Amino acid sequence: MKITAWLGAMTLACLSSIAVAEEKDVYRQYVDSSIDRSIPLVIETWANKILKKEGDRKFLPVIEDFINSIYSDSFRERTANTYRRVFTKGEMQILAENLMTEICAPIFSQDFIERAKDGEKMSKEDQESADRCFAGLKTIDNAKEKLNKLAATNSELFEASFNVHFDEFLDKLKQQKLIFNTAEAVKKTLPIKFDEELTWDDIVGEYLVLEYFYTFNDVFREGETYEFDREGVAIDVCREFKTDFRDYVSVRYSVFDLDKKRVGEATINLSECP
Repeated sequence: MKITAWLGAMTLACLSSIAVAEEKDVYRQYVDSSIDRSIPLVIETWANKILKKEGDRKFLPVIEDFINSIYSDSFRERTANTYRRVFTKGEMQILAENLMTEICAPIFSQDFIERAKDGEKMSKEDQESADRCFAGLKTIDNAKEKLNKLAATNSELFEASFNVHFDEFLDKLKQQKLIFNTAEAVKKTLPIKFDEELTWDDIVGEYLVLEYFYTFNDVFREGETYEFDREGVAIDVCREFKTDFRDYVSVRYSVFDLDKKRVGEATINLSECP
């Protein structure tokens, strides 16, 4: 038996049996809870593969967004439907109760998954772990065969969702790099004093946001704010950034007083540009 036969089941295997028993739609609850619990593992696996250089972890939010996009609501519902077609509600409860046990933990661990490769067979140790886990499913007719079939089906669903979002993921990585590079380049020119009241202190690249930080040379009273000319700011942002940045990128201007209180903020999303 191939390790890859268990990959689909791994993503859908971390569900509380109590939650399953209480939820009317045990199939969707099973899918939602198990995916939500597996997402951190998937994110970390991707991060370890592509964020290898020092400082690369700052790109982690792009990976997080990508993985969450793959596991969209429509993906979850399609996956739940595959279980509805194969298992009765009672069988789903048995499935969840067994897959959540310590006995099954080894086959859903990160080490086990990282050993998975297309065409690679299970080791004797992995096979024994799988056999121990699925021994509790004897009351479900052809449980292994059903799970293997679902693993293949759900793998196709995952691949389809992956392909839909992958190009956008690559594009966002490039945009995020441009944001970081812009911030690093501009930062070398700061601070810049505009006048007696306002000084441009810093610029920071955040997740799909380029943020400018200013200090106003005064202490604001409680409730007092710095008023931006948002229309004028939007015109400047669109003129300066629209050419190189995508519509999902935002530019934020934040003003602080001498007590380090944030007293003003204006955020322009490039989708607002004409």
